[in-house]
Order: sequence, then C-alpha cells, then structure tokens
Amino acid sequence: DEDFKGEKDGVVQRRFDSFIEDLMDPKYEPLKKPLYYLRCDIVHVGIGKKVALSKSGKKDKHLQEVKGYLWIDTGVFMDDLNEAIRKLHQDIQARGKYYTNAVNRLRELTFIHWDEDEEPPSLSPSEDPYQK
Repeated sequence: DEDFKGEKDGVVQRRFDSFIEDLMDPKYEPLKKPLYYLRCDIVHVGIGKKVALSKSGKKDKHLQEVKGYLWIDTGVFMDDLNEAIRKLHQDIQARGKYYTNAVNRLRELTFIHWDEDEEPPSLSPSEDPYQK
C-alpha cells in the first residue's frame, strides 16, 4: 500500500492506525484506511468526495457504503470519539503507551526564542538556530 500523498516513512499513518486499533470501537478497524484518507482530506484539502457525513440519526447506516459513499453518522461518530478520548485520558493517567509517546515527542521539540524586534533566527539546517 502506498502512503498518503508521498508520506515517506508512514509515521502519521501508523499513529492513526494505532489510535483506531487501540482506542476506537472495533467496528472502525476494518475501515482504518478509508478513515485515514478522510483524515488526510480534512487536514489537507477538506472533505473528500466519497464520504457522506450525516446528522440523520440513521445509526444502522454508520460506516456502511451507501451508493458508493462511506456513510458516517456524525452523532454516532462523536459518541465513539468521546469514548476514545475517555480511553486516552485513562492511558495518560496510568502513564501508558500514549502518555509515553507524548512525552517522547515533546522531548524532540526544539524551541527557538528571539526578541520580536529582531529578525528571527535562520531555520536552515546548515545554520545553528540558537546562534545570532
């Protein structure tokens, strides 16, 4: 399988897949690839053409293909997402996998401070951003 839009190492997709597998209701797991593409469309270009977001309350259609579209009942999805967030909160409280991942990612951040009256430091890989 190709990664979405040239993502070379697949890190984002792996994190998304892990979220679906670990925290969302199991009914989402078989659809993680089209849901990942929906995530990418929302983040990068807006809603994709092959998804129908509905407030109809027709819960039986949720995550079903309807006339070539993946039907997502927004009420059911929000309930499921709230449950996933509850599980994530529990993991963080227990200092589990997602807590550890967040801590490790925060350690990788680079903060660059500069006076707003000055030019910002270069972010070029060939220059040290901490030196003026």
